[in-house]
Amino acid sequence: MFHPGILFSLLLKPFYLIRGSVNWYVIVQLALAVISLAVIMYVLSGKRGSRGAILALALMIPFSVHIFYWFQYTRISTLAVTAGLLLVAAALERGPVRALPGIVLTLAGSAIRFESFIMGGGLCAMLQLFTFLPLDAKGKVNSVKTMALLFLLVFGARAADLMSYSLDSEWKDFRRYHDARIEFSDYKVYALDVRDPPFDGLGISGTDLELLLSWNYYDPRYFSPELLDSLSGAIPAKSVSRSLSDAFSTAVSLVRGDSFRYAFALSALFCLVILGLSPEGAALVLTWGVFAALLIYLHYRGRFPLWVQASMLMSASFAAAMLLARSRKAKNVHPAAFLMLLAALCAATVPTLVRTRENSIVYHDWTVSKQERFDRMSADRDNLYLISVEDLDALAGYDVFHPRRKGYFSNIVVLGGMVSNSPYTEKVLDSFGIERPLVDSLDRSDVYIDSAGHEVFRRYIAEQTGKDVSMVKEGDNLIAPYRAVTG
Repeated sequence: MFHPGILFSLLLKPFYLIRGSVNWYVIVQLALAVISLAVIMYVLSGKRGSRGAILALALMIPFSVHIFYWFQYTRISTLAVTAGLLLVAAALERGPVRALPGIVLTLAGSAIRFESFIMGGGLCAMLQLFTFLPLDAKGKVNSVKTMALLFLLVFGARAADLMSYSLDSEWKDFRRYHDARIEFSDYKVYALDVRDPPFDGLGISGTDLELLLSWNYYDPRYFSPELLDSLSGAIPAKSVSRSLSDAFSTAVSLVRGDSFRYAFALSALFCLVILGLSPEGAALVLTWGVFAALLIYLHYRGRFPLWVQASMLMSASFAAAMLLARSRKAKNVHPAAFLMLLAALCAATVPTLVRTRENSIVYHDWTVSKQERFDRMSADRDNLYLISVEDLDALAGYDVFHPRRKGYFSNIVVLGGMVSNSPYTEKVLDSFGIERPLVDSLDRSDVYIDSAGHEVFRRYIAEQTGKDVSMVKEGDNLIAPYRAVTG
């Protein structure tokens, strides 16, 4: 589905009414990240005093590099869900009223991305269960009420989000296309053997396949939801043995190479050694079992990107920290042991921080270097610019306190990705009399095409129209300088 959910969008509306020239989408999520980290510190220190505070800080430092340097909604939504569930666990036996702050925080995280609730909820499930089991009858009743309210609000918000797309025909069409595109491009394509694609009878040419693999296939009149569903259905599912093998290889790599991986590995070992053969130790092992199940499932589906890795490791690490903090065994551990964990994770974070800082400077300079070209395209309202997904990242770098003016993308359309077939994109195309972005650009003097992938675009237009097509380079715009012409 599209992100964020409608509930989070409604939350942002008052902020945009106050000042529409600020990117509240980013600012509110970063504020939510700060609140979530503060909640985790509060919960762990409340359970185990200075030891809990040191443990919280030891995990916050390596994970914060990825949360604040590389803004990504999946990480932030998972952090909020995890922090909320830790707060719920701390107040579980006291009933829904006392647990309401945790429920609200969990709801906020799930409203940004619902899948984060499934992921974070699964990894915190054993924490909730082992908090529930030793309670007396009254505590268990309060716990059931608390969890019932939590699930009612989270799944109610999800139902409202899904229903909102069906209230408008254009957004309903977008959702249909988006779901089909996600299934193919985000999952099934990773199980595709490009040497022997199983698309016999579906009319997919080599050029079509090349376009599909590049994500730049925004032509829903040809690559329709029905065709994308057929393509996804034709690709054999990954075997269980292959999924297990890939998951094992990934698991081995998850304990080295980056600060969040070291945080997971060291904290897991630290917690396991202290908890040993205790109920919390059993809960920790079962939490890792849930982690393994999620890992295998994601590999079976075909995709385990970096931001999902970081989110899962973060949620599992904070759940383990909470299990340790609530155990009496932690009280017998000298604070120096916690300080040693903090020092080790600080040392492991330094190289990642330096590398991330250097990469972010390079990324910033790269986006700034392209900004003027995009600004010139946007100002040229008489012409339509079709941009490939390869150049999409360059559009992401800007000052959140000075977002791009309204209508900046009124003549810029990306040839793939999350906004394909959205009412906003269709409105831009309609204003230029375009129905099929690439095909209808042929012999149009007011449509320019991205240089990245222009050769496959040329072949695609030629195959779709049955004409000889050339790409003519005009002007000095280095991003989208090509026009498609006959001959």
